Amino acid sequence: MSIEALPLQAGETIEWSRGQATFHRGHDVHFAVTNLSACLYLQRFLRPAWVKLPLSGLISVEVTRCTWRQGLAALVPMYLMLAALAGSPLLFPYRLHGVQQVVLFGALLAVLLWMASSIRKMSGDRTYLQIRHAAGVLRYASYPDEHADEKDFDRRLILEFAAQLHARGVRVSLPDDTGPPRVA
Repeated sequence: MSIEALPLQAGETIEWSRGQATFHRGHDVHFAVTNLSACLYLQRFLRPAWVKLPLSGLISVEVTRCTWRQGLAALVPMYLMLAALAGSPLLFPYRLHGVQQVVLFGALLAVLLWMASSIRKMSGDRTYLQIRHAAGVLRYASYPDEHADEKDFDRRLILEFAAQLHARGVRVSLPDDTGPPRVA
């Protein structure tokens, strides 16, 4: 996603912009701050879109470590896929008897447990952003990823976005291990 696609009002200028375009993800994430609004390019339903929040309407920003409940929306489709695979008639096109049934079931169970542990690994150590604004609350949990360096980049990106908002007078709350907001 190009920052040039961000719709700007007359007189609105981009003051800060950072993004994460990664080939192995389903969508790109981009954050921008203009002289009038905080902008987030996020996955919304089936397609990504820019979300613009006027700076004058921002109440607070909170950045935390993602708990399993906060990131559940990203994991539900993965677990539904596992459940569908487990009960799929494609895996059991004919009736198995005795040892064949036990061996196939054991192999399937091992694959499903491996996939579940991979999903659990992807969901851990993510970053959660919550922005309170005049019209409500915007919540964003960073992308589930197996790559630790990608999760670190996402965390730095969100912390830098929060620091930019803090520099513009928005109250920001950060995790204890990050220190005060810094503008890079």
